[in-house]
Amino acid sequence: MRKNFNPYNNSQKTQSFSQPQYRVPTLKDFTKLFTKLDLFAVFLILITDCFNNDFIGGVLIKSFASSIIFMPKFILLMRKLQKHGQPIRADGPQSHLIKKNTPTMGGLFIVVFSVILSMIYCNTHMVYIPILSLIFYGILGFYDDFLKIKKNNSKGLKPKQKLIVQIGMAAFFTFSIYAQNPDITKIYLPFFGLLDITVWFFLPLGTATIISASNAFNLTDGLDSLAITQFFVIATFFVCVALGLTHHADFINSFFYNKEIAKFLMVTIGVGGSFLWFNSFPAKIFMGDVGSLALGAMLGVISLLFALPLVLIISGIVMVAETISVIIQVYYFRKTKGQRRFFLMAPLHHHFEKLGIHENQITQAMLIVSIIFNLIASQI
Repeated sequence: MRKNFNPYNNSQKTQSFSQPQYRVPTLKDFTKLFTKLDLFAVFLILITDCFNNDFIGGVLIKSFASSIIFMPKFILLMRKLQKHGQPIRADGPQSHLIKKNTPTMGGLFIVVFSVILSMIYCNTHMVYIPILSLIFYGILGFYDDFLKIKKNNSKGLKPKQKLIVQIGMAAFFTFSIYAQNPDITKIYLPFFGLLDITVWFFLPLGTATIISASNAFNLTDGLDSLAITQFFVIATFFVCVALGLTHHADFINSFFYNKEIAKFLMVTIGVGGSFLWFNSFPAKIFMGDVGSLALGAMLGVISLLFALPLVLIISGIVMVAETISVIIQVYYFRKTKGQRRFFLMAPLHHHFEKLGIHENQITQAMLIVSIIFNLIASQI
């Protein structure tokens, strides 16, 4: 692990200054107290205050600006607390070995800061369910990451243990959504419209949606900036849904908490932007399960709040493809009694890496695919 690590830039050079004599402080002296990044963040906050209070984009800018001030400090803290950083899979792509000692749990910053800023910018009474989903699934992911770091291997909680907890929490949030709005059983069926599936089908469907979204997003988190960019696209889609800018506006507008959900999503996108600043290749910090499980579950909850769990399949097409690749890989491996594999490696992004494609190209290609399918999802 490098000493005197500076997350603001890659330069590790230091300069020595002679002790100046006492004089009246100038503006230049005060600017030295901040990095250029901090000053940029303060400038964004001041500019945003000039906007109209109804400008929902201001929430995103303020969330990004305020969180990016603290993100580098959080990275330094994680480097001090984590001796070896995130454990790297021994059987993974060889290019990932250079990522050894990179700290993880960047998702902890996203979860905590998003919750704090949501309490400031949102009416929490109207968005308490997605906020709680962030917290509870974040706790599960935190414990999983903690075990990995403590044991210094890529195995944390046992899959069955994790699944049992996920089922319990997903069932709780699904029932909470139904209790808040009993008409939510009328879900949107793409190309056809509303379909009342009754509470007996809604509860298992909702539970499966949250679990699937959480685990699918967790599988997607395998390359620098891949998961967070996918989150941006899907969250932006639901912001458009909340503001009535999609094909689903005719029935979505009957929900009274639309704008508050849009503001909540703007907060998470803004905080996620500060994470992406340092998670882009080469990443200075990884998201970890604390972030991937929480953000995935939250997207599942949001889709249920808008009665769009089936549309999430199209919106989250990259997550779906990643999950299906793992299912196919496991099934084919067992079917051939461990003799053959369908993909060079699963999830899908690792298969492309094994083909010699750089992870930046994979991330960009999947981002483009996600944008296209979210545009489709907005019109079906």
